[in-house]
Amino acid sequence: MRKISILTRTRRILGIALEDDQILLSELHCIALRYRIIRTETFSLSPEANFTEPARLGTALHEFLQEHHFWAKEVVVGLPAKWLLVKENEVPCVQTESLPQIARLMAEREFSLDMNDLVLDYTSSDNSNSNRYLVVMATLRSRMNPIIAALRAAGLKVISVTASSPALPFPETKSPTVSNYGLYLRPNYAEFLVRNGKDFHSVKHISFHQVDGQDSGKVPASLVQQLNNIFSTWPVKSDPDQKDTLVVWGVEERTEEFRETLQQHLQRSFNISRGLEVLKRENWEEQNGPESEQYAVSTALAVMGLRSKPAFIDFLNSKICFEEKTSRKKTIMWSLGAAAALLVAVFFLIGSWHQDKQEILTLTNTLEEMKEEIDAVESLAQKVTSAQGWYSGRPKILDCLRELTLSFPEAGTIWVTSLALREDMRGIITGKSLDETSVLEVIDELKANHVFSNVQMLYLRDTGRSSQEVAFAIDFIYTNGK
Repeated sequence: MRKISILTRTRRILGIALEDDQILLSELHCIALRYRIIRTETFSLSPEANFTEPARLGTALHEFLQEHHFWAKEVVVGLPAKWLLVKENEVPCVQTESLPQIARLMAEREFSLDMNDLVLDYTSSDNSNSNRYLVVMATLRSRMNPIIAALRAAGLKVISVTASSPALPFPETKSPTVSNYGLYLRPNYAEFLVRNGKDFHSVKHISFHQVDGQDSGKVPASLVQQLNNIFSTWPVKSDPDQKDTLVVWGVEERTEEFRETLQQHLQRSFNISRGLEVLKRENWEEQNGPESEQYAVSTALAVMGLRSKPAFIDFLNSKICFEEKTSRKKTIMWSLGAAAALLVAVFFLIGSWHQDKQEILTLTNTLEEMKEEIDAVESLAQKVTSAQGWYSGRPKILDCLRELTLSFPEAGTIWVTSLALREDMRGIITGKSLDETSVLEVIDELKANHVFSNVQMLYLRDTGRSSQEVAFAIDFIYTNGK
């Protein structure tokens, strides 16, 4: 019941086919698995609004959509074949889970660009008993990202980015040996498609020159030559009665005469059918189906978006997710490395803690053994502290007397009879000496001592006629070495 309710609900979607100079738009409405074309338009690019200016392009496209009453928000985007790198190859029958790795290796070998510059996806055949046909597509990341940015700036939600012309439907073939070819014609180029049954094989861009004024029934010679070159690389069928199908998609001016002329110039015989008739076989509401081949690709892209089955090629939701896996693998590796480093750190801390515990126990035992020595040292430290307290309050006069005493000779040839010392430590000493030489030596000692300054002789004279002693007086200032 849940699946039915999802499939039968109404939904609007917008198909956008990108070209170099314009954008083809088709808005479809789906009700109960039946499609209805609401409107189709062409948005022309300009020098001011193009893919190199995503913000301006988004603004201009938003205004265009509002002006033409486009209300769908979900978008399927189609890229032209000239913007794609395509490589197809047969690979051995392997499990589906191995295909992304094979596709990635195939892209790295065949595409010369850096894989980080490309967006990749792949599609493969469903053959389970034989070799698989693997097709890898790529587009430049620098081309796709501005397009998505422009569409988001226009208020649209991009749900898929795929290749344009491969989204076109093909007639069903009952025989697996019958191949379907498609030719999507534009004014100055074409896209050639190859399918084998339901499996997509290849898409190629073909440039040709359309002569001005050329009859619509005429086939450009350069187009015919390139088509014949392509067909020459495909093997010829062993049964000539089984003809391959060539579906021709073109703009309105391509006539029935054009298809007949094309058949005459090709080197192979095909059942040629008109593409619009194939597109009309979808589940359309009456009188609301496609009527113009000009918007066949954008319409087919919208139909692809309305189906529950994902697009066979989707660059936005690629099946090759190696960057995310690599990122996840790196995250796991970093996590394991961090866990291992944390484990090593824990073991290191435990070992360090055990070693510190042993050292603490050893130091504690040593401390117990040294208890008596420590007590003796503490007692001595207390005595020293007490003595320092007494020493710190010692008067300066004591130091001054000590320095004066040391300046006098030990021999008793000179002596002091008086000392006068003021608060500013300016002093005068008077005394006697047996000779003048001892007095002069004392003065020299005082001057040489840095704790005294302004040392001067006040007088030096004899004490009397009957005595050889001399009397002296010396003036000084005690500075304490400052």
